[in-house]
Amino acid sequence: MVRKIPGASESNWYSQMAWSNLYKIAKAQKGNANPTDDERAAQQKGSEELLRMKIAELKPKCVFMFVDYWWAKPFLIKLGVDISKANYKSSYVQLISKYRDSRIIVTARPDSRKRGVRLQKFVGKVLENY
Repeated sequence: MVRKIPGASESNWYSQMAWSNLYKIAKAQKGNANPTDDERAAQQKGSEELLRMKIAELKPKCVFMFVDYWWAKPFLIKLGVDISKANYKSSYVQLISKYRDSRIIVTARPDSRKRGVRLQKFVGKVLENY
């Protein structure tokens, strides 16, 4: 995947990418770093606006959301992304759509799949469907 990014190499691939969690706040819980339903509800509006601002600032060619469709859905709706072709039962790519000049790709969460597929294979499957 790194070699497909122009100018990137094993040592500087990260300079071509930005990473951001959709929700910024979650209590530390044993075995789970995700926010609870109440924590998500409390920060939903601000998190949606922050994502919109980040996309506007960075102007990415592609936004990968490795979160499962149901987790991304409220953000996509708020952005006005066409979600009519979502395939939320897919093991890999669950939605490909557009937001302004960015392609939006929502995938299943790699670690939520119970088939023991390694992350490298998962990313390969995502790119095959991309």
